[in-house]
Amino acid sequence: LGVSCLLHPPSALAIGIAMGIIFSVRAFCGRSKQKYLRMLGIYLVLAPLFVFETYMAVKKPPELGRMVSYKEALEMPEFSRDGGRFKMVPFWKPSEEIRVFAFQAFNSSLHKAPSFFENHTVEIVVFLAVLLVIFGMVRRKPSFRLECVAFLVAIFITYFCARLFAFYLFVPQRYIQIPMTVFFVASFPLAVWSVFRGKTDQRGSLTQYMGLVFLGVIVAVGSGSGLYGDANFNKVRTQKGHLWNWVRKYTPKNALIAGHPTHIDGVMLFGERRGYATTETAHPFYDKYYAKIKKRLEISLKAHYARSLKELALILKPEGVDYFIFKRKNFYPEALKKSRYFRPLDVLVRELTSRRYTDYAYKQLPRKVDMENAPYMPYRDDQSVVVDMRKLYQWLNAQGEKSSTPSVR
Repeated sequence: LGVSCLLHPPSALAIGIAMGIIFSVRAFCGRSKQKYLRMLGIYLVLAPLFVFETYMAVKKPPELGRMVSYKEALEMPEFSRDGGRFKMVPFWKPSEEIRVFAFQAFNSSLHKAPSFFENHTVEIVVFLAVLLVIFGMVRRKPSFRLECVAFLVAIFITYFCARLFAFYLFVPQRYIQIPMTVFFVASFPLAVWSVFRGKTDQRGSLTQYMGLVFLGVIVAVGSGSGLYGDANFNKVRTQKGHLWNWVRKYTPKNALIAGHPTHIDGVMLFGERRGYATTETAHPFYDKYYAKIKKRLEISLKAHYARSLKELALILKPEGVDYFIFKRKNFYPEALKKSRYFRPLDVLVRELTSRRYTDYAYKQLPRKVDMENAPYMPYRDDQSVVVDMRKLYQWLNAQGEKSSTPSVR
């Protein structure tokens, strides 16, 4: 339990409460009351230590600031279910949140199962659980043991506590998403094995193995034929062409790379370089951190939709950005009309994309890589264009000297 507090506190909290329930029940209702009474005493003595350990594990450095409260989140468009980055407030109904997040061991948003299973996952799983309980009662075999039941109860205790103390215990759905998956993975095979267990066969009966096969078929059907969407980095390295391979191979390891925040989401994972600001890292939960990342998002979007290369340079020069990446498809006339971003920066994006499609720095870039005449553009493919900002500053200064106009310093 002490180790789990360091690895994943939300799960550790559920495990810890489950242990307390198990020790309490067996200390007063079981056969070995003295044994579990002693274990309960040890558990209660160590509990403050586990709480302190968890607090130290999740404690954030002061520069991140403090966690926003639910009341504050209600006033922040970033959390709004209507166009926010994290669509969390007002809170979903518990039944809605449980339906979406608690049954991902059988079906998740990353899988496309048959429509009937997609629409009735909860009913199928509940029916299977009830069936196992009934079979257990008929055969006088325990289906779900105390450990599993205690863990299930603990999961919902922690989930409703997270809703009550939001967001100081972070996101409530996390308290059912992972723990409930662990619950199903552990408890259902054990229940099947227990319910169909024979009287004398210690190696397992054919009925037990057939029960596990049937359970496996249900999981396989719910998992569908593959993974879909790109959430949780469910994507391949070359999804943006060979951009990240080029970045990893031809840029310095300490390079700071900016671009449209969503387009460069993979820069740290696939490109193995520092990202100036990405949509994936734009978390609004800590006030000081978000104040900085929000400013960076604004700068990134203004740079992406800059009017000219000189404006691009003036925007990024103070930020120390080494490379900037344009998303080419964003500059088609129809794409500009449909450009959106999460609230509240959607207003800024609509303003930036309201100009004529030719009035952007991107349109001043060469149509192909030409290191002799445009050394600032070392990479271009169907999806992306990379601008070397140091070379762009040099090129603009050289152009300025030729035309006797102010240069970028």
